[in-house]
Amino acid sequence: MNPLIYIPGQAIRSDDTLKGLGLGSLLDPDVSPLWADVHANGPDGGRGLLVFFDCPHTPRTSSPTGLNLEAQVWHEAAKSQELPRGRFWIGWDKANPPTPQDLRKSKATPGELVELLDNREWEVAVASFVPHRRGIDVETGEEIRLPQSQFAPYVDQCRFWEAFFNESDQTPEDLVDTLLTLPGGMRFAVDALAMNYRITTELADGLELLGDRQVFDIILAAIGVTTMAGIEREKKTT
Repeated sequence: MNPLIYIPGQAIRSDDTLKGLGLGSLLDPDVSPLWADVHANGPDGGRGLLVFFDCPHTPRTSSPTGLNLEAQVWHEAAKSQELPRGRFWIGWDKANPPTPQDLRKSKATPGELVELLDNREWEVAVASFVPHRRGIDVETGEEIRLPQSQFAPYVDQCRFWEAFFNESDQTPEDLVDTLLTLPGGMRFAVDALAMNYRITTELADGLELLGDRQVFDIILAAIGVTTMAGIEREKKTT
């Protein structure tokens, strides 16, 4: 079932409201957010707004219609850089937690399937598969291939992790079979999942989706190591 977002003390229903809370990654150009007023007794005990997104791949009945605190579990937003804790709450039905199918965005970037701790497969966008454009290298005047602007931050993050792994001087097969604890890896893993799903750090935490192995596997998938390892294994068996 789809999750609900509760925004304390908020009355303005707009995409900018979500962006200002650090929830811009939830927006989907083909799925309009649905809003409802909470006049009292929100998850924080106060009033505000509810917002949720119907998944284009599941019927509307898969979305909750309002607050039912006894049947739902709620998580407060954590502090994030300059954004304060408690700026929103995210909740879902205890008996029907969100699945990848519920959270899937209408348009996805092709990628690799990674099994998370919920024992379900999630598709992780591969950086080299995001939509690209053709540009010109100022230094050489040659044509170059560049990620479209909305995907450039994700590709830049992937390049950071690619450089990190290149310094380890291991083959793709070795990397896939190695478990590392990576500082900052969870936030990147959520960013990678958010390319194809409406997910936040709080949702990933509340659903207990990510362990060390899962974070590592998401990073390897995102930078293309998993794809390369699969190609190399295929070559060896043919």
